[in-house]
Amino acid sequence: MTTNVSVKRKLGTVSVVKCVDGVHSYAVCLPSDYEKREKCPVIFCFDPSGNGKLAVRKFVFSAEKYGFIIIGSLDAKNGPWETILKAQSAMLKDIPKRYKADEKKYYATGFSGGACMAYTIAYNNPLKFKGVIACGAGFGKGEISKDVAVYHCAGDADSAGMSVVKRTHSELQKKGVKSEIHVFSGGHNWPPDIVVEQALDWLMVN
Repeated sequence: MTTNVSVKRKLGTVSVVKCVDGVHSYAVCLPSDYEKREKCPVIFCFDPSGNGKLAVRKFVFSAEKYGFIIIGSLDAKNGPWETILKAQSAMLKDIPKRYKADEKKYYATGFSGGACMAYTIAYNNPLKFKGVIACGAGFGKGEISKDVAVYHCAGDADSAGMSVVKRTHSELQKKGVKSEIHVFSGGHNWPPDIVVEQALDWLMVN
């Protein structure tokens, strides 16, 4: 059962929450009109260093447009997949118990190794996830799902990341997956805010 917590906060307020398992944690930001909404879409964010706060803040203002709950893992980071998968499982169990989450409108995003994590959580849960925003990296684990749309982005100075992103985009297109690619001015890092906004706009209609 979803916990209906009264929430009054300013746009951009990021909190840290401990999962019910008492082990894993994540950063979270709720939409400003959270109390008025019956259910909210959720975007799960992954940073390669486990900086969930940074990842959440990258999406705060763009995600407000669609009333997203934004979640950023503090435990999933570059390293053993066992650790990453446990962190993802804990969040998936925790979110619907704690928030008014629409479990059929989940999305995932990540940068570099975090992009691989985003693919993984979406492909391992295709009935829940609708789309992925993958920044500077390609596939993680799991089988490709045609029901998961993917928006790729990479900096024009990120030669290695760009190569992987282009190959991934091409493979998805061949399999009939809705896939888009955006090249921004920059290196191997999270994309600018305008790219984040365009990515979310694209996912909402695909």
